[in-house]
Amino acid sequence: MTIIAIDGPTGVGKSTTSRALAERLGAELVLDPVSVSPLLDSYYTGEATPSAALDTELAFLHARADLLRDVADDRLVVCDFTVMRTAPFAEFLADPVDRERVLAEMHAAIESLPRPHVLVLLQASPDELLARVRTRDRAAEVDLTIDHLRELRSHFASWHDAMLDQAGSTTVIDTQHWDPRRSGDFDDLLSRVCTMLIHDLSVPDTQRLAARRRLADHVTFDVVDARSTEAIASMNAYFAELDARFDTGFDPGDTLTADAEHFDAPSGRFVVVHHDEEAIGCGGLLTIDEGIGEIKRMWIAPTWRRVGLAARLLAELERLSQEVGHRVVRLDTNATLTSAITMYEQAGYRSIEPYNDNPYAQRWFEKSLKSGDEAAD
Repeated sequence: MTIIAIDGPTGVGKSTTSRALAERLGAELVLDPVSVSPLLDSYYTGEATPSAALDTELAFLHARADLLRDVADDRLVVCDFTVMRTAPFAEFLADPVDRERVLAEMHAAIESLPRPHVLVLLQASPDELLARVRTRDRAAEVDLTIDHLRELRSHFASWHDAMLDQAGSTTVIDTQHWDPRRSGDFDDLLSRVCTMLIHDLSVPDTQRLAARRRLADHVTFDVVDARSTEAIASMNAYFAELDARFDTGFDPGDTLTADAEHFDAPSGRFVVVHHDEEAIGCGGLLTIDEGIGEIKRMWIAPTWRRVGLAARLLAELERLSQEVGHRVVRLDTNATLTSAITMYEQAGYRSIEPYNDNPYAQRWFEKSLKSGDEAAD
């Protein structure tokens, strides 16, 4: 089970956000049973007896745990609670013995259940929370007071770090000027959640692939200086992968510094692939003879593969090659990289005789580029 949890104090927008995320992701929606419980009527007003308050907290805790236990193992789930949500509310219990009992059962439940892969923790001021509670007009919340919400915010603050620690990845959103019903706000959250799923290797491959597909249209291909920090980091990641995959290993030598000037305009380009500000791939173009370009250092981070980014990067490097004035573009590769070879052949590259003395190259390819007039046709 992959769990995306939305949490925060009463009125912060957990359920609205959860419903929107579940719908967009095609996930199962699991809602906190508290929102429909008759036990809240006396709980929010402080009129519940100590015994009733304890029973209320335990009932909520057990109901949340049971809901998560009932979800199938292979499901992607969005829920508007975490089991640790019990803790800030348990702080209202007057009897420390009761409070410790609830917390002990909460920790036991947490240990027995899968933890959230992603936690979105929502925040807002008590005044804003009260205003939102009033607009939704729930009978159980009619007597909810600003003092209760102020104290609740304090309790959430004291449990803030522990709540974040329970999840694989987290993000905190101040909802004072944020609304999941606004497309820009929601799309930003969706991007954050999908990015966290992509990088969590414990998430099933099918779900990570679906997250990548949702974000692939927002990837950019940006020309940068090959000496830049992100370009060097991307190339080093590429070299490390080659070293792991080649039977002989891979030693780049001084190519990072020696080749950098060849990627400079006007005769070359270096591209870093970005999702938001994260570098997720790279590729370089240089001139090896008049009218002949060469594509080098083409790489997409493993967590971003299988969504067509490599083919798009190749097409972008070809476009830049035409921009430089090349009639032909070449590249070499190692026979180990079978997926890359297949992509090159599907993109119209043909095998040629070796054109360089690269010790790691075993296949050499070439493609004729259309002129601007031909491309327009």
